[in-house]
Amino acid sequence: MKKTIAALTIIFTFSVTAISEKINAKAPVKKAPGIALEDTNGKFVMLSSLLSASNLVISFWSYDCPPCRKEMPELQQMAGSGLFKQKNVKIIFVYVEAKTEKTIEAVSERPPREKALEILQMLDIRETCLLDIYGMAYNNYRKAANIKKAAMPLLFLVNKNKDILFSAIGYNEDNLKKLEKAIDSNF
Repeated sequence: MKKTIAALTIIFTFSVTAISEKINAKAPVKKAPGIALEDTNGKFVMLSSLLSASNLVISFWSYDCPPCRKEMPELQQMAGSGLFKQKNVKIIFVYVEAKTEKTIEAVSERPPREKALEILQMLDIRETCLLDIYGMAYNNYRKAANIKKAAMPLLFLVNKNKDILFSAIGYNEDNLKKLEKAIDSNF
């Protein structure tokens, strides 16, 4: 009887330990892909150089995206807030050259930089903007975060270790509140 109780105690202890380890185990960290893109001034910028100085919010947007135009000024306002400064978080916008019939008709023959600058000036966006004219960085970030749906805006929070801590698709106030919570809880 004593041997049976001892054996059951050992089995119970190992079971509780295994369950506890599963509960406490974190999901694998998703790593942000390295990118080198041209900014609106024609200078190439590497993600690693931006991350060495601060944590980043990365917002992918396109010319023909009304939700992007709503989100961008709000993100810029957040970037000037005490939370971003206190937590050493900067924002970069990444213009994605989306090729659709609608955008081709509307802006045929215009260079991507010109289209991006038009929107940035119209919205008075002063944060860094990079140009992803082939959509490669956009697609690589989607894959890294296991996001199947191609939609804009696409938002990421990345720490200095290149860990993707938060991602959101589309614009809504709830996503921005979740972003603020992620910044506050991770840094």
